[in-house]
Amino acid sequence: MRRDPQALHGQSFDVAIVGGGMHGAWIALRAARAGCRVALLERDDFGSGTSANSLKILHGGLRYLQHLDLPRMRRSIAARRAHARWFPHLFEALPCVMPLQAGGLRSPWLLGPALLANEVIAADRNAGVAPASRLPAGRLLSGARCASELASLVRCQPLAGALWWDGIARDAERLVLEVVLAAARAGAVVANHASVERIVHAGGQVRGVAWTDRLTGRSHELSARSVVNAAGPWAAELARASGLPVDALPAAWTGALNVVLRRPLGNAMAVALTTAGRELFFVPWQGRTMIGTAYCPVPSLQEGTRGPPAPAVHRFIAQAAALAPEAGIEMADIARIHWGLLPLRRAGDALPRKSPLLLMDAAQTGAKGLLVVIGEKLTSAPEVSRVVVRALVARDGGSTDEISGDAGVRREVPDVALLPEAARARLAMRFGRRWTEVARMGIEHGEKYFEPLIAGSPVLLVELLHAVHAEMAQNLSDLLRRAGLGQAGHPGAPMIDACAQWAIEHAGWDAAHTRREAREIDAWFAGRCVSHETLPAGPLGLPGEQPGQPA
Repeated sequence: MRRDPQALHGQSFDVAIVGGGMHGAWIALRAARAGCRVALLERDDFGSGTSANSLKILHGGLRYLQHLDLPRMRRSIAARRAHARWFPHLFEALPCVMPLQAGGLRSPWLLGPALLANEVIAADRNAGVAPASRLPAGRLLSGARCASELASLVRCQPLAGALWWDGIARDAERLVLEVVLAAARAGAVVANHASVERIVHAGGQVRGVAWTDRLTGRSHELSARSVVNAAGPWAAELARASGLPVDALPAAWTGALNVVLRRPLGNAMAVALTTAGRELFFVPWQGRTMIGTAYCPVPSLQEGTRGPPAPAVHRFIAQAAALAPEAGIEMADIARIHWGLLPLRRAGDALPRKSPLLLMDAAQTGAKGLLVVIGEKLTSAPEVSRVVVRALVARDGGSTDEISGDAGVRREVPDVALLPEAARARLAMRFGRRWTEVARMGIEHGEKYFEPLIAGSPVLLVELLHAVHAEMAQNLSDLLRRAGLGQAGHPGAPMIDACAQWAIEHAGWDAAHTRREAREIDAWFAGRCVSHETLPAGPLGLPGEQPGQPA
């Protein structure tokens, strides 16, 4: 996958998709596989907004049983299964546990039957899923076993425990990128750092989009019969700039807050602890612990994009510390804050809307051929894309789910036995069955590319090579994201400097610009991800990221 803006010129597309987050990427993939000519444009980098700010959980909707919302539960199960089928190397089974008491909604008398019902409703959860990614059956735990699982967080004597399984993305940013790569393999033309300025329409019909290449500053127009506005919190801004109505778009938003701690808290399972009628989840991930999600009202979209208010972060950590007193959580434990914006159904609501916003009627969007998609969960994208593509092509695209996303890329690598075992394991974990194409590139450039970027780091030089030549890494933030660096906190100044130096020497990047970007990234992490008594407000993704929608 190479960035080629010229490929967006001189041809008409069936659909142009604005926004390269999880939902836009899945729509591009499914539409391309359905035979559409697809263009996907992202103003920053793929997965740098929506997916960069999430709790990483790919869930099957067990909580929806509480309201007997079986259709929504089935959609979540199908979406979770699609992630596991297509990208098993990035999907990991996650055991979750909740302590139960004698009465109320969180009692074994209610959760026991709920777990049994879940087994029936989700009987097909592992259909077509690779063995390593399959989810076991949930069950009730004894009080003693549950207490043991919770001991590093809280000392308690629950009557019993509820154990169920969901999925977790090992690397949510790469998960989005893999969807984009699969869309490109299916024929979609994709471009990052391509800012759509307005949707072109005339006579009540969309004609395409006007966009600016942020790397060159040049403006262009792209012709398309349909346009999908999947720009998340900026969907209304794009509609206004295009002279289109915004009445049906969210007028109010809430901030969603998750944190990554710099240390593990000792729990092997994701633990749900209850406060004020809601659960906080303590999730083991990448050798650390994530905690989420708290919702914070924002007075406006503009205020929300500046990041979480410092008092909200302090309250969140105080709340987590009170729920898990044995863990000794404090502000100094924060390694990374994830902050995103979710649409509210009505102004003043405490919680975000429970379903994605899909506008496919010209009476709402303002033009025939214009669709608006604002997702509410990281998980839901595969199923949302099914509905959207069905509307685009007027036929069922469900058969694509039966095919592995890695199909057709199982090439053997010459002299594979000569590759270091650690390198093979690393590439398989990051790229799945596509690891052979990455290894081939490394072999062509020399065995030194299977060495770590710096001593003690798992990141291999071949990953940077592949990121630049086959994954559209255009700047240092892109490069860090491709290598999985920064999601869990500051990757370290030596790592940032090493990436910058490699890009200057081997990718031909401008030295002054790249070193300046390295300093900016280091300063950003130092000021926003390392603990402070007060946290400055400001966007909390990597430089170039925008707030997105947490899982």
